[in-house]
Amino acid sequence: MTRSIESERGSGGGSSGHGSGSKGLLILRVVLSVVPFLGMCGAVPLVNQVEPYVLGMPFLVFWIGAWTVLTSVCMGLVHLLAPAATVADEGRRS
Repeated sequence: MTRSIESERGSGGGSSGHGSGSKGLLILRVVLSVVPFLGMCGAVPLVNQVEPYVLGMPFLVFWIGAWTVLTSVCMGLVHLLAPAATVADEGRRS
């Protein structure tokens, strides 16, 4: 079993096959993960006002509700950008 794991990793060090593209995806995933936090917690002092009313709600309530939905969208994108597990990895887990 160790032999097949070694052959899947390849020869050439632990970081072979990981170029600048995967590093860029990692940065994008981190940014998409931090943006909802900044929108919900960091921007609240800036949007803490009752007027204007949006959809019948005070602006702050609308802002937090909108970021609740946008957080799901951002996390969905992070999930799509995450590297998929290979069939061999799934076989090892069970």
